[in-house]
Amino acid sequence: MGYDKVGNVLSRATTQAAVPGVTGSGGNETQNFCYDEQSRLVWASNSVAASPGSGQTCGSTALQSTLGSSYTTSYTYTHLGQLWRGPLNGSGTTEQYLYCNSSHPHQVTALAPTSGSPTCSASGTPDYSGTYDTWGNLLTRNTGGKNGSLSYDAFDEMVRWNGTTTSSSQEEWYLYDAAGNRVLRRSATTTPSGNPATAAATITVYAFGLEEHTYSYSGSGTTLTNTGNTYTMERTLFSNTSYAIAQIINLARDIPDAVGDFDLCFVEFLRPPHIHDNDFWAKPFTMRMAPVHAHIASRSLTTTASNQQLEQMMDQGYSNDPEASEYLTLLDHLFLDPPNWMAKKELGYISGVREHSD
Repeated sequence: MGYDKVGNVLSRATTQAAVPGVTGSGGNETQNFCYDEQSRLVWASNSVAASPGSGQTCGSTALQSTLGSSYTTSYTYTHLGQLWRGPLNGSGTTEQYLYCNSSHPHQVTALAPTSGSPTCSASGTPDYSGTYDTWGNLLTRNTGGKNGSLSYDAFDEMVRWNGTTTSSSQEEWYLYDAAGNRVLRRSATTTPSGNPATAAATITVYAFGLEEHTYSYSGSGTTLTNTGNTYTMERTLFSNTSYAIAQIINLARDIPDAVGDFDLCFVEFLRPPHIHDNDFWAKPFTMRMAPVHAHIASRSLTTTASNQQLEQMMDQGYSNDPEASEYLTLLDHLFLDPPNWMAKKELGYISGVREHSD
């Protein structure tokens, strides 16, 4: 790649090796770029030599054959610095960018082909249109006949997205931690009223802020199951609360620290997709098992352990934990009302050692 004195990429040469047995694979391509005096991209091509305009800086590397289709595009800007005209992604159409909200002059309200001479009062048939809230968050958008609506919380974090076409509707729900990091995304096909159309869903969790884990919920037992009081946890089937208790206790028993203590264990549970309220997407939570090694050893819980036994154990384990009441409340929901909750895990940190299981 070649650069100008301020770091703009003026040219880029790409070489792809041929794939054995694949006809037409491999080749070379050169792209040149032009910038104006404010370092804004104004021209790009992989098939035509650059012809710099007044005050422009362009790449001049000799052209080669192209990898795929050839292209030549140009960009113009308003006096406020917004993109005024540019190509529609994936096509050769030049689009007019319209900024029609005088209260928010930097917000793009529509994109329409320049061939129709679009204006704010007569945009024709735009390829894109959007509306915004007072804080500048995108509320609605239409792209090629596909409508989308977006919702935000008090911190301007997008918590819900709905996309519709003439034949289907798709929604996603998002959950964030206290620092504003997205920790969960749930995707599902929905009915016109906005409720999930089936039990099938895709759940994505962002483990430790660095990894993305996606789980598919088929609604038919392929991945997760809720038939009466039958559940799947850690790919192990159990059909009663007592066995769930034993499973969690065994998770803690299995991974001691260097001195044999079980210092800290996080187990995540996700609300199933067919709960009868409309805010089930906001109900994932993490149950924290604080220092409980002594209580596990002393009680020797088995698969016949009662809810009361578990609560007593957790109570004692939380005795030095200021957040005890919050987690014990969630514990009540999980174990005392099992038909309404699906256990689906995410092991977190145990004794400072990261353990994860899919």
